[in-house]
Amino acid sequence: MAFLDNLLNYPMIGIQLDVTAVWRQAVTSLLSKGEFK
Repeated sequence: MAFLDNLLNYPMIGIQLDVTAVWRQAVTSLLSKGEFK
């Protein structure tokens, strides 16, 4: 999960919450399809 941490900690403080929300939606979508390992 190291690369997840890197994305969530990316230095975009002003939009970090928005990025996190979008990323969670993407991860949830992948998990629901069984494509995220």
